[in-house]
Parts: sequence; C-alpha cells; structure tokens
Amino acid sequence: MRSRDGNSTFLRSICALIFCFSYLSGDEYIISYRYAVEDATLLNDSLDISKTMTPCRGHHVGSPLYLPLSNDTKDLKKIILSHDDEFFTYINTLSLHVRNFDSLSNGMSSSLTTVTLKPTCFTVEFNDNLVKIAPFKE
Repeated sequence: MRSRDGNSTFLRSICALIFCFSYLSGDEYIISYRYAVEDATLLNDSLDISKTMTPCRGHHVGSPLYLPLSNDTKDLKKIILSHDDEFFTYINTLSLHVRNFDSLSNGMSSSLTTVTLKPTCFTVEFNDNLVKIAPFKE
C-alpha cells in the first residue's frame, strides 16, 4: 500500500507542468492603435503590431475575442484589418485614451479628436479556423 506522502511530490510536479503549459499556449504580441479625426474627416489611422521580446507580465482580463481565419493566413495584422469592426468594438472595452481639442476662430469652429490604445500585450492563439485574442493587464 502506498503512503499519501509519496503522491504529493508527483501531484505537485503535474500541477506545475499544467500551470507552465497554460501560459505557453499562445504567442504574445504588443498591439497599439491610434486614429485622429479633424472636423469629421479621418486624418490618420495606424495599427501597430509586434511580437514581444520578453514574456508579458500580469493576468488576462475580460473575455477573449474570437476572429475567423481568412485564407489560412497567420498574419495577425491582415486578420485584424479584415475584421476591423469587430476588433475595434472589442478594444473599445479596453482602456482607450480620447483627447479632443475644440477651437473657434473668426466664427469657424474646428475640432480635432485623437483616440489611442496604448501599447498593450495580447495573447494570440491560432487554431484551425479561429484566432483567439486576449489582453493582459499588469
């Protein structure tokens, strides 16, 4: 008959392996987004995506976003731009920074609005037909 103490080391090692592999399941990317609108005209729009060089710290927040894969591409920027409405609606739930400048000169009003998603770490998992995108928060 085995003692209970002999099983604890085995259980700890199994739990440690499960814990480690749960964080290694997807690639990590830094995603930032910025657009500027002046008088209801889009001035510029930039989406920057890069792979992280170091592991992201923190924990996942909120529910992940699932986007369908199109044309079996693994290029994250192309996938996001092909489903831009869903992605931008999703990042609106994150911490976006909105800055607005209104001016009045010679009876003419002018408005400049800038919306920015600061560089944020996301875990991205590519499956057979879906991409799972989940943000980190420190």
